[in-house]
Amino acid sequence: DILIEAKNPTHDDCYSHDQDCKLAYRQIINLTYCSQNNLTYNGYNGSRKTPCINKDTADLGTGDDRFIPTSTGTQNQTRGCAKFASNCDQVFNSTGPMLEEFFADPDSIRVSISSAFLTQPSDGGVHSGGSRDIQGIVMSKVSVHHELDGVRRKVEITNDTQVDGLPSLKKHGMGLSVTLEDLIKLATGQDAKIELDGAPMRRFLGGTILLCIDYTNFQTMDPLAKHPVEYVISARFLPFKTTYRDKVTYRPDGTRMYERVNGILIRGRIHGSIYEFSFSRLLLVLTTSLSLLAVASMATDMAMVNLFKFASKYSILKYQPSFRNSDAQRVEQLGAASSASHTKLDATGLILHRAMQLREVPRDNEMLVVLLQLQQRLNSLDGMDESFANTFEGTNEEKCIQELEDDYLKQQGLLLPRIGHSSSSGSSSE
Repeated sequence: DILIEAKNPTHDDCYSHDQDCKLAYRQIINLTYCSQNNLTYNGYNGSRKTPCINKDTADLGTGDDRFIPTSTGTQNQTRGCAKFASNCDQVFNSTGPMLEEFFADPDSIRVSISSAFLTQPSDGGVHSGGSRDIQGIVMSKVSVHHELDGVRRKVEITNDTQVDGLPSLKKHGMGLSVTLEDLIKLATGQDAKIELDGAPMRRFLGGTILLCIDYTNFQTMDPLAKHPVEYVISARFLPFKTTYRDKVTYRPDGTRMYERVNGILIRGRIHGSIYEFSFSRLLLVLTTSLSLLAVASMATDMAMVNLFKFASKYSILKYQPSFRNSDAQRVEQLGAASSASHTKLDATGLILHRAMQLREVPRDNEMLVVLLQLQQRLNSLDGMDESFANTFEGTNEEKCIQELEDDYLKQQGLLLPRIGHSSSSGSSSE
């Protein structure tokens, strides 16, 4: 929640309604826009000056929206038609021009801002705090050189250090306080005098300031959320042409006085994000991330294997074929054979083992079998020639190799009926 209060400026910060307390408003004689003095005024409508009246905060509204009057216009009106007239063009008619007056020095009114929050995190605990005991930061467009440069910066609000360009901004018991003049400067990044006396003429038209307070403990590279909670205060003018309130006072003779009061309406809003570390949420995020990665990998592989130009090459690189289970079963069926060559699963292994024992280089069809099977296995590894790879798809090349292999095994007396070929393994090479 947020509480905005308008307080009279006083000497020595005394309570304005105490008997000995003196108000610190600037005197009408020193205000250039007041007609009660001879000072030069180059504000609204050339050098026009307007009568000023003294008024304190007792007439101001209450609640989280604070309206600070800056000017007023009054007009006498008489009834234009009877209450129950069947035809009425004007209920009340103005009897003269509107009398316009300024309120003297609303710029010096102090705006007190207090806020607090209460939140219930997922672990079932309660987090609470407020501007009384949490460090405040103001988003200011004032540079370190005390100049207004239009760039918003974060500036800490402390008890001892004044914020550059906003001398009235300071901490107090429940939050912070600032004059209306500096609050307008904070909202616009421009000098408050220009905003009140220049175009657009806020002293005549008024305006609406949205005051935002954002509580957060977010900090970069703080995954455990150990950074203390702080609040950031910022302000800006809403794009309304004018802000005013109407008041009507009826007289016994049936006439009335219409009063239109223009001023600065301050609307307060509070929001924020309090972060905390949650192990269960971490597991949820990791599980979701890993699942998404797995799905993404599977979708990518399916697209690469089936949709693109070199799909067959990628399929060979992605899925490496396994050994022939049928050949392993054939070797087992040799049973009583004791030769070490019987542990080899293909003709190439047998031929090379025999060549090593005899110290002789394979010849003729033996060499052809070795070269073809080695080339086939190399293609299965690098995908260079996907049409001649160990994919067991009954191609002409595969049939040729099987015939040559069977001839060699027959010569060695090791040929048994083929049980069949196993399908390609789904194990990934990645």
